Amino acid sequence: MLDKKLIKIIKEYYEIPSAPFCVGQKSEYIKSYLSNKGLEYEETPYYISSILRESTNGKRILFFSHLDHPGFIFRNSRGGIALGTLYLDRITEYAPISIYSPQGKYLGDVELKRAYGLGNRDIEVSSDFNIPKNSQGLWNTGETKFTDSKILGRSHDNDIATCLMLYNIDNVSKGEYGIQYIFTKYEEVLQQSSYNISRNNSLNISRDDIVVNLESMKVYPISKDGKYSNLNYKDGPILNISEKSCLYNTQERNLAESMINNISEGENIQIQRGLAGGTTDARHIVEFGLTHNVVTLNIPNMYKHNTDGESIRPEEVSTKDVLSVSEIIRNILSSNDLDFSENSKDIKSDFYKELIEKRKSLNILNRRLDIASYDIARRGYYFPESILDS
Repeated sequence: MLDKKLIKIIKEYYEIPSAPFCVGQKSEYIKSYLSNKGLEYEETPYYISSILRESTNGKRILFFSHLDHPGFIFRNSRGGIALGTLYLDRITEYAPISIYSPQGKYLGDVELKRAYGLGNRDIEVSSDFNIPKNSQGLWNTGETKFTDSKILGRSHDNDIATCLMLYNIDNVSKGEYGIQYIFTKYEEVLQQSSYNISRNNSLNISRDDIVVNLESMKVYPISKDGKYSNLNYKDGPILNISEKSCLYNTQERNLAESMINNISEGENIQIQRGLAGGTTDARHIVEFGLTHNVVTLNIPNMYKHNTDGESIRPEEVSTKDVLSVSEIIRNILSSNDLDFSENSKDIKSDFYKELIEKRKSLNILNRRLDIASYDIARRGYYFPESILDS
């Protein structure tokens, strides 16, 4: 059962809009929360980072979560652009779009009349009020709801993971490993924040560091071997060591995987293990060779990006899965004697690399997008507001 403190964080945080390149209000919430906990932070155009505990052994555990959610950015009252994977080519009936000013104020709902152009990225809307340039829009899926078994919300991807990180800050105790939180700003646009971080190694990630990437996404089995493809939405969070374009570890043992397997067994937390796809912030860390000690801990989200394939609906996650991931985070933050020994549930690297086909890197496309979005990221809004912007 969720306690009142976590419910309060979820309700507050989910109300804040965060379409791609429009995460200013989410960023302010994160910074305010960290400051109120007496924590310092670093902010760049691509991320917010805070050290919760200094390392005494030169090694760190870094938690990643992202702030943005697929949505719309407006040129004017007639239309704008869709960013992130919104499946506009599949949806048979549009829901209203809730519009927020560049300052994050709710202005009203509009009707999406059509999506057109390359990839259905251009949109035309019908509005009876003025929409300032660089306003943002998100599907109106109703208020966040809590049932006995599920949480229904607009943006579990990735608000629920961020809320769990904030919720567990008070559980940090003494330990050898440093603890660092990283909130990336631009994940839904082909993980541009993670690409920039990894290409420049701006967080100084070493091969001995451990990365726990938190996500809430669909379940994408990619192995042809039944032992590693039997992943579903009912048997707990998924400990993911692969994704669409890469395997996290193909040579040495993955200490992040062993750590979470040992925690889940020691605390009797039900999780799933296998080879899954999708794309996350973890892939760039792996593809740039910063560390092989990487996992993505996924809270299964069947209706990721607000669609069941045809209609628009709230995203759904299991309350039990949320509590399980929260318990794993709490154990990592509160332990001063983490167990990194090999676990019998670890997937052997010399075996699993033979189970899936070679993945195609997306780094060439990321390089192009990094150049195209450089000025957007630095100024913090999408469409130019002045001649200097242009």
